[in-house]
Amino acid sequence: MFVQQLWAKNISWDEELSPKDSEWWMEFRKELGLLKQLDIPRRVLSNPDRNYQLHCFCDASEKGYGCCVYVVGPDGEEHLTSHLLVTKARVTPLRGLSVPRLELCAAVVGSQLVNKLRNETDFSGPVTFWTDSTVVLYWLRAPPSNWKVFTSNRIAEVQRLTKGSEWRHVPTEHNPANRISRGIRPSQLREDILWWYGPQFLKHPVTCWPEALPNSTPSRISEVNSEARQIVALSCLEVDDSIISKFSDLGKLLRTVAWCKRFSYNIRREAKERTIGRLTPAEIEGALKSLIRLAQVTTFSSEINQLTTKNQDFKRDVVSDSKSPLKNLNIFLNDNGLLRLDGRLANMDGSYDTKFPLLLPAKHHLSWLIARSLHLRTAHSGPSLLLSTILAFTGEAISASNR
Repeated sequence: MFVQQLWAKNISWDEELSPKDSEWWMEFRKELGLLKQLDIPRRVLSNPDRNYQLHCFCDASEKGYGCCVYVVGPDGEEHLTSHLLVTKARVTPLRGLSVPRLELCAAVVGSQLVNKLRNETDFSGPVTFWTDSTVVLYWLRAPPSNWKVFTSNRIAEVQRLTKGSEWRHVPTEHNPANRISRGIRPSQLREDILWWYGPQFLKHPVTCWPEALPNSTPSRISEVNSEARQIVALSCLEVDDSIISKFSDLGKLLRTVAWCKRFSYNIRREAKERTIGRLTPAEIEGALKSLIRLAQVTTFSSEINQLTTKNQDFKRDVVSDSKSPLKNLNIFLNDNGLLRLDGRLANMDGSYDTKFPLLLPAKHHLSWLIARSLHLRTAHSGPSLLLSTILAFTGEAISASNR
């Protein structure tokens, strides 16, 4: 940490230190000799049955981040003992990561260290991971895809390496990894009980441990949401209705669209909720409405945009564009976004579809398919009978406009 500070100040290798830095370094050098007095036991396990647990503590600050792993198991008198096993420390990069992101980096280091420890040794007991960052705990409880790329990649790595293990919250004052993130002098290290043996609650049952995930304050919630992935939706200005022109028979077109809509419906649901069997009349009618909406959008796009902008509740209005073929018609958008005609038919007794006919462009291929299908069904009827048949087609009132 001290050397990194010198780099940040752009001090050359042969340049003299400032009085403040020089004083700190001389005091630190005097304490280095105290490290000779450290007595670290090589044996940390005394349980012949190998009944032990691993606890990994992670922490980060603006100076450094890392983790420390403790092995906990009963001694000869069946009393739980805790010993420091292995640690990993890194200096915080100078590019200015936020503290929650650094805490996440510490979690990655801890996950990788424990994974390496379990792969290269015979440790097979349960592992518990600890961090004093509630933000990281909330991130780990959500899918990686919810977060930005930096956070998402590290969340995925931690979840992969720690699958089956538990992440819990530890108060800052009980987190021995604070010694890594903030640094410690040799004179403090020798007598540091928390560092060598971990927090006291490791020697007690799980019921005495700190709360796994405490309630977050509004500031913490905002930090959690700050890494949420932004979803950008691109609206397509050009509507493709080429599927209609590929068919010469209305029945085949309706069945094809109905099957596509059913497939789209089924893939979003579980197997027990999916629709199976033959197509129903409701599905055929839904396909017809979708095709009518597609034909209206491709032909009357400006009119629909005008009505949608002026009337958010889809109320009636008059098209103000003098060049619009619908300028003399009293049209409106219903709740399904379909253009309908409002006129004297509204005063008659009948269904909603009969009183407010749907509007179709006369030169659209869908209008031709509908007219041709009904013309063949009515044995090549004349114009008057064909028009009345179109108005009652499948319960939908369809008005063929030639304006």
